[in-house]
Amino acid sequence: MPSITRPILAAVAVVALSAAFFPRGLAQNAADAASPATNSQTADGTGDDQIRRVGGPVSSPMLIKTVEPKYSEEARADKFMGTVLINLIVGTNGVPQSVHVVRGIGQGLDEKALEAVRRYRFKPAMLDGKPVPVQVNVEVNFRIGEKPDSK
Repeated sequence: MPSITRPILAAVAVVALSAAFFPRGLAQNAADAASPATNSQTADGTGDDQIRRVGGPVSSPMLIKTVEPKYSEEARADKFMGTVLINLIVGTNGVPQSVHVVRGIGQGLDEKALEAVRRYRFKPAMLDGKPVPVQVNVEVNFRIGEKPDSK
């Protein structure tokens, strides 16, 4: 009997750590590592550490826990797809802070992406063996996929 496929709605969180996360070039990496991001407040609110960008001597934070975002009822009914770009600071404790939408898609999916990303956990970025807060971007993809029927 042939396999039957049916459409499913799936929200896929892709940690596509973009421009603020991946190096933009060797010269820019050195500049980013040497200077803080424009925000002078730290991710943990103490004001003691500078918010860094990944590159040069600053290692990338490592994603250790993701949460799959849910589709909103509005987007589910419309079978709407798209990608939400989220910017956040990974604090020295690995918890996302200052989480906000950079590029939204509407239909309630921006809020669903924010809810999920706030629950992510990271191994913090490191500089000279010490955790440091870093600014990163995360893409959350909402897609309709095909899944084989199990019958």
